[in-house]
Amino acid sequence: MENYVLAIVGNKGGIGKTTLAYNFLYWLTQQDISAILIDCDNDQYSSADFALERKEAGIKPELVVKNMPTKDLRKNIVKLGKKYEVIIIEFGKANEDIEEVDRNSALELAIKLADKVVMPIQPSPVDVKTIEKVEAKLPLKARDVETVLVPNRIKSKDQLNALLRIQPDLEYFEFSKSFIKDRVCYQDSLGDEGRSVLEIKAKSKSEKEAKKEFRQLCKEIFYG
Repeated sequence: MENYVLAIVGNKGGIGKTTLAYNFLYWLTQQDISAILIDCDNDQYSSADFALERKEAGIKPELVVKNMPTKDLRKNIVKLGKKYEVIIIEFGKANEDIEEVDRNSALELAIKLADKVVMPIQPSPVDVKTIEKVEAKLPLKARDVETVLVPNRIKSKDQLNALLRIQPDLEYFEFSKSFIKDRVCYQDSLGDEGRSVLEIKAKSKSEKEAKKEFRQLCKEIFYG
């Protein structure tokens, strides 16, 4: 894997972008793949903060996370590609003080830069409605880029099936085969000095399954 760019997008907060991005980054380091996470979602407690807590606690390996304004991505992406095999870009929800044209530009830039675009989606009517809004902003080049929806915080098979039933209505996005269940350990691990869920010492069945399901998702996203 070389010069691979993964963009994680979403125009709504709290859908799981940071959970995916940060844990993807850790998994890649475990595969001896040099990777960096560019955090453009720095209007809130972010991946960069978790990585700093991890470093200050002396936890190895250190994870490379950088805050960077979206406008600076284009001029830095080539330089980063020479140093890292994989670049993960976490595009945050648009702040209220950002003009609509800038929001569209950020999403368009994600498509232009990325080999694959991932959007986590929760099984709620409000979250589902955001898919159509995101698809409406995708430029034509999206037809040439793999765009993936990852079901997140799934509580039951019925919830998952209800979510998957919207697939025929989507123009670009395809659902991943893997999905993430609603497990508290995903949040708890990040709060434990910036650890990945893959690092926790699994004591419960839920924690063991969390590690298994996330590894499965990683393999699907990065190796198809």
